[in-house]
Amino acid sequence: MSNQTSQRKNKAPYIGWLGIGIEFGGVIAIFCYIGYRLDAALKTSPYFLLAGFFLGFIGMLYMVLKQINDDWRK
Repeated sequence: MSNQTSQRKNKAPYIGWLGIGIEFGGVIAIFCYIGYRLDAALKTSPYFLLAGFFLGFIGMLYMVLKQINDDWRK
């Protein structure tokens, strides 16, 4: 095995976790935006925005913990 191939294998898990981190932030941003738009339409200041944040955060936290559990089993 060449040195370059072994270096790629060492970086591969970190690249996957970087993608999960970007996805985590993106999902939270989408849910916050939906909550913001609902607040603007219904004139309910920060309630749907906060609900969107916590819903996105809890959902992505569940997905990350599930991924960690699957990685530990392998």
